[in-house]
Amino acid sequence: MTNKDNFSGLYTDFKEKMTYGDYLQLDSLLSSQKRLSGHHDEMLFIIIHQVSELWMKLMIHEIKGAIHSIKHDQFQPAFKQLSRVSKTQAQIIQAWDVLST
Repeated sequence: MTNKDNFSGLYTDFKEKMTYGDYLQLDSLLSSQKRLSGHHDEMLFIIIHQVSELWMKLMIHEIKGAIHSIKHDQFQPAFKQLSRVSKTQAQIIQAWDVLST
């Protein structure tokens, strides 16, 4: 992504300001799995649940955006946002299949 992308007024060129890991706060994210037992599968349990919480946070964000779009008679963005919610729900359900292993 560059500054010339369709994000008028949005600065998107961080190559000299921060790294990918800095932008995503990967150090914090990847160190937030704190196992409380010695069970090997506990890491899977923690990560599946943390990822589900992040997906749900995204769904709330998209639903709020869709509500805003609908209130302003902007139906195309609302359709896109609600479609994203649907796909996210499918992603959460599919991720739970990993727990069956």
